[in-house]
Amino acid sequence: MNGTGNTKTKALSKSKQNADKDFSKDKKAGSAFGECAADKVRWLKVEWDRPDAYCGDKACLIGTAQGIEKTVEATGHVSVEDQGTVAGPKGKGQNSFKLDWKVCDVVFKGKKAPDKLPATGKLFADGLSATTPKALAVKRLPDKALEAVSIHCSSPKKVNGTNDYSWTAAFRAGVENTTIKIRQTLQIKKAWLGKRVAFDAKTDKLKQAWGYVKKSGTTWKFWDTTANAWAKLPRKMSSYTLNSIIFVESGTNFVSRDDGGKFTWPESFSEPKNYESKKKAWLKNIHDVWDNKFILRQKDCKGTAPGLCQWDIDIRVNWSDGAGDKLVYAVWSADWERSNARDWYLSETRLGVAAHECGHLLGAYDEYTGGAIEPNTKKIEQDSIMGQNLTVAYPRHLDALRDEMKKKIKSWIGRDWALEVIKR
Repeated sequence: MNGTGNTKTKALSKSKQNADKDFSKDKKAGSAFGECAADKVRWLKVEWDRPDAYCGDKACLIGTAQGIEKTVEATGHVSVEDQGTVAGPKGKGQNSFKLDWKVCDVVFKGKKAPDKLPATGKLFADGLSATTPKALAVKRLPDKALEAVSIHCSSPKKVNGTNDYSWTAAFRAGVENTTIKIRQTLQIKKAWLGKRVAFDAKTDKLKQAWGYVKKSGTTWKFWDTTANAWAKLPRKMSSYTLNSIIFVESGTNFVSRDDGGKFTWPESFSEPKNYESKKKAWLKNIHDVWDNKFILRQKDCKGTAPGLCQWDIDIRVNWSDGAGDKLVYAVWSADWERSNARDWYLSETRLGVAAHECGHLLGAYDEYTGGAIEPNTKKIEQDSIMGQNLTVAYPRHLDALRDEMKKKIKSWIGRDWALEVIKR
């Protein structure tokens, strides 16, 4: 045991000698640590500057960093759920970064599109990367129940040179998924056109001052109040000035519509034979011209994403025997008569008149000389649905609808978007 103890004593003595060398007066304590410098602290963080955004809004990736020695260019990635990267903003910085992204190109899809989609932001700078802890909620124009729209339209005589025209366009507008829904119910009533002439007592040798007239084959007859029967006109029809009166059914009588029933037609009118077929043809023409033809979109946005940057315009019109957005009359007449926004003549052979008159009820103006032309543009174009040829609808015809949607959107989400209508 003594031998072993001596060995330990010698080993401790040698260790002490070595330690004395390590802490000699020319070796300062801690100098070894100084020779092994630690790695510098480097980190990068990023977050969105706002919780949500709509199309056209500016959302910013705000980054903070430590350990970047000089100004560098940072790159951002914006990734949307199930859509991958939709944007890559860039910006320079060192300790802080601000990368702007104008919200765009986020696609909302499906039969029931979500109200919002999460957008994750990533920031890359000087070999570092960071991800936003909270996603940005990119919102689409939300679903909205149909709301009434009423547009006063006028074209004064000083503009069109013919007459002072005015009318009210009326429909309902809402949003469903990625579609602007335009719905219009037209209350339709039957009416009949009657005519009357004034007589010259001396020339016509009649006691009555005026009389109702009607065409029987190619011959015109007048209602003789003395005989209570139709009789031959004393002179040719071309010798008289015809005045038109629209009649509506009231009980067993047919009374004048526009003056509270001052006049009563002397007999019963027959039911118009083409009433139902004409209604069907008119409705088809309206939808062929107006429905699924246009898109409403954000004018300042370059994107084409449905639901975010643009919306299909879905226009549907239907008839009603009861109340509606507008009242129109299907008017029987013996001969061709010119229709207007309220009176649609069953004798009208030009089918495009239905879409034309419906265009007025959506806020469009005439585009033919002497018509109710748009006061600001004074646009005249024969080859359009609002022109002489009754052909094609153009985006400009929905300018009034566009302006009303601008008001609606501002009231719904507070965005004063510049909008435009384009062809689909």
